Amino acid sequence: MSLAVCSKQHRWLHRANKGAVLREAIASGDSCDAIEVDLSHVRGKVQLAHGKDDGGVDTTLSHFLRMLEESADGFIVKFDFKDTRSVTEGVVLIASSSISQHHTVICSIDGLQGPAGGPALVMCARCFEALVNEHIPSSQESIGMTTGWHVSTLFFSHGYSMQQARALAAMPNATSALRMTILAQTRPDVVSALLENRNVFVWGEVGYFENAWLASRNTHCIDRDIWGPGWWVVAQYAWLVTVASLCRPPRGT
Repeated sequence: MSLAVCSKQHRWLHRANKGAVLREAIASGDSCDAIEVDLSHVRGKVQLAHGKDDGGVDTTLSHFLRMLEESADGFIVKFDFKDTRSVTEGVVLIASSSISQHHTVICSIDGLQGPAGGPALVMCARCFEALVNEHIPSSQESIGMTTGWHVSTLFFSHGYSMQQARALAAMPNATSALRMTILAQTRPDVVSALLENRNVFVWGEVGYFENAWLASRNTHCIDRDIWGPGWWVVAQYAWLVTVASLCRPPRGT
């Protein structure tokens, strides 16, 4: 079964790194049709974890691949690689499995430097694309950027740059993975460059302004793995409310 990645109808199970969560989702086949897992090299194996310090790691990539091979339902499965060894070893493990026959495989990495820097790149985007194409030619690549919080977020000016949009445009065969809170603060001309003639995947927490941004662009090919407000959006909106209250003229004037 092959599901088109460009759709606004996908129900994503985000950061599904626990065995019990995966078993339930795969067994039911009703709660989601797209699964995202993080891959890190932990204790000598590629495991489902957001990083080496992720607590309670309980599922190896090999075990997850066996779950998928035994599944009666087809899923979109996004593997988000978090370190170099998870890429080099994980790609080989995925290639040696039979999951591509029944599931749509997406290999994802933060391969470009993004707004406010963020962590070091796991691997350059071009190297990742070449490695994935060599071992899993039937898969799709998703290229994201490292992102970090910045004080400009509070002023709704923490956006992607035209240079970053051009870096993504230079990889026309890959889906662009963009952080929703940053995309919603990006200049319109840069947004046009980011969305033009390509598949876009947005992820992260959303509030009122982010949802309004998505609603205004419902004609574009944007797939979404989004969830409710977290600390980033809460801090941003709390600052906005504070500034608005300070700027309000006192009563009786």
